[in-house]
Amino acid sequence: MQNNSFLQHLEAKKEKLDEKDKHLYEEKIEKYNKHLDSITKNLYKKLSPTEQERLVIWFMKRWLSIDIISISEKAEYQAKLKEVASQKTEQFILNGKQYHTLDLKKANLTGKLTTYKWNFCVHDFNYRQYEHNKVKHLENSFIIDAGAFVGDTAVLFSQTYINPTIHSFELLDENIELLEKNIKDNNIQNTSIYKTALSDKDGDIVHIKATAIQGATSMFGENTGEAIETITIDKHIKDNNIAKVDFIKMDIEGAERYALAGATNTIKKHKPTLAICIYHLWDDIIKLPELISCLNPSYKLAFNWVELNNGWEAVLFAFE
Repeated sequence: MQNNSFLQHLEAKKEKLDEKDKHLYEEKIEKYNKHLDSITKNLYKKLSPTEQERLVIWFMKRWLSIDIISISEKAEYQAKLKEVASQKTEQFILNGKQYHTLDLKKANLTGKLTTYKWNFCVHDFNYRQYEHNKVKHLENSFIIDAGAFVGDTAVLFSQTYINPTIHSFELLDENIELLEKNIKDNNIQNTSIYKTALSDKDGDIVHIKATAIQGATSMFGENTGEAIETITIDKHIKDNNIAKVDFIKMDIEGAERYALAGATNTIKKHKPTLAICIYHLWDDIIKLPELISCLNPSYKLAFNWVELNNGWEAVLFAFE
């Protein structure tokens, strides 16, 4: 570990901490120690210097509970959250439940989005977490939207790509009802919805784990949760006779590693651009870059992180 550049970067940040945070650093870095070489090789060294810095700041926030984000960036972020949350929204009732409808013009988009009253989609729409200046938006792209939620990303992709085809995967019925409404309200063409759990095996039964925040629904529930069948991306592509796959986005609450493993043939054959959430599990920063490197060693990587309060909404991009 003598030439571990990720560790060296972390240690440089550590030297500027107060004694309390230094102690916290030593305590929490311990379980990562044997994985630091892997993080350096499969992730850190593949990023630009600017993104290496961003990765280190995010890692310390998310997994070491140490906040070294600049005061100015935090102030700007909080101001944006306040601005977006203060916008006037239309109230909407669906199946007896109250939601609100956002006007997307303030995020430089067209149309509207009906969603939960706690949700303003600020990271998707205002901070564009699934976009990167190194990632090309190809015309007629085929997109897999894994973790489609209420259709926020379907709306975004329909406006930032020219004539895309979108296959949206979502587990929670309430989310799907809103997803269907938003697709219809925004006249999004060539979009299909699938209530199946993406995994590394076909035909297994998993159970939905509902949470207080509908966006955090996962397939890791107890046996009391709704039973749902798994499918691999490879089988989905084959069954639907998809000729090409251009972009795969995943935000599936810790199931990303399984869904990626189930897309082995798809990734090797089509080499799609990947936008994979990397913040759900403590070892996502280890496992996901390792897996992506194995599936396509020629992939270039980029990193984006936009949610500053908790270290959420960190996305790893892989592209040719």
